[in-house]
Amino acid sequence: MRKTGLFILFVWCLSFAVWAEGADLTLPELPGWKASFPDFATYKSNLAQAFYLKRTYRKDNGASLEVLLAGGPEGKRLMQAFENRFEFETENFYLRYRKEGGYRLFTSYDRQEKKGIIAVFLQEDPIIILVARYTNLNDQEALELLKKLNWQSLKEKALKQFERSGKS
Repeated sequence: MRKTGLFILFVWCLSFAVWAEGADLTLPELPGWKASFPDFATYKSNLAQAFYLKRTYRKDNGASLEVLLAGGPEGKRLMQAFENRFEFETENFYLRYRKEGGYRLFTSYDRQEKKGIIAVFLQEDPIIILVARYTNLNDQEALELLKKLNWQSLKEKALKQFERSGKS
């Protein structure tokens, strides 16, 4: 029983230390939305460093916005998944690329189900990407909510995270 308690304390301290290391890197609150506690993880090896930060926002009307900020190999995998797809549009669905505020965006939206994905390519080296999956919102509402997260600030904080993680 005593070993179990010590193990739980150790895991709690370790998870707090990982969270504290990325405490500057966070996804802000959105007024009028209930936000989950941010889920943050970082990874560093001799070859690479990576991070991800996830947070979910919900409203009582069933609308939700799940946001992921990722960098390093995690960000690269996401970026590869969204880049170089062909664009198309039907009456009920589209896949598009465009620029918004100097950033490249990939958007996918299902008009009937009111759900979609937006990927914002914040930086290519090191790779930093912001991805949002949303439901019960139209595409413009989701984009406006994402803009409230302040992409430039997120990019700067992510770069600081890389700097901090790069130090031994």
